[in-house]
This record gives sequence, structure tokens and C-alpha cells, in this order.
Amino acid sequence: MNPANLPFDTEAMLQGLRAWVECESPTFDAAAVHRMLDLAARDMAIMGATIERIAGRQGFGGCVRARFPHPRQGEPGILIAGHLDTFTRSARWKNCLGGATATNVSDPASST
Repeated sequence: MNPANLPFDTEAMLQGLRAWVECESPTFDAAAVHRMLDLAARDMAIMGATIERIAGRQGFGGCVRARFPHPRQGEPGILIAGHLDTFTRSARWKNCLGGATATNVSDPASST
């Protein structure tokens, strides 16, 4: 397989990412983090993953473990890890998918 020959549809990719970009999930807001986990779990389940939710501790949001089927299930594989908490409460995104820039809501000049 040559990666250069894979289809690359920028618009489709951006539309697929839109809900994730627009879901603000500050670290210290467990409910917001869980909303982001719901989005990720749904998308990975659609791709064929088995989803496991892991409860958070000490007031923080939880985690999602997604296992994708492969021919050697149960044997060592590839681990991909990331985080789904995002911006602070004072951040907002303007023109999210057309050149993301974060601005501080408390700055009156940023309200345009």
C-alpha cells in the first residue's frame, strides 16, 4: 500500500472533526470531558471498536478504551494514547476550522 495513493478529502475530514473541535472540555469540568468522551466513543464504535468506559477519580472525567478488531486479537498490538480534555473555561474558538485561533472571552476586543 502506498500512502500517497490514499484518498484525501479535506472537506470530509474537517466535517468529521467539527464536533470534536466544537466540544469544549476543560480538564476540571468532568461533565464536559464526558461529553467529549461520548463523541469519541461513538465515532470509534462506528469504526468497529469495542468501547470500554473507565470512571474518573477525584472529580475528574473518565477515560475511553477502544479496542479495534484485528487478526491476532489478544496478542500484543499497537497502543495509541491521547487526551480529550481541551480548553480552559476562558477560551473560545473563532473560525474553528478555517485557521483556529483561541481568544480570551474576558477581552472585550476579542468579542468580534
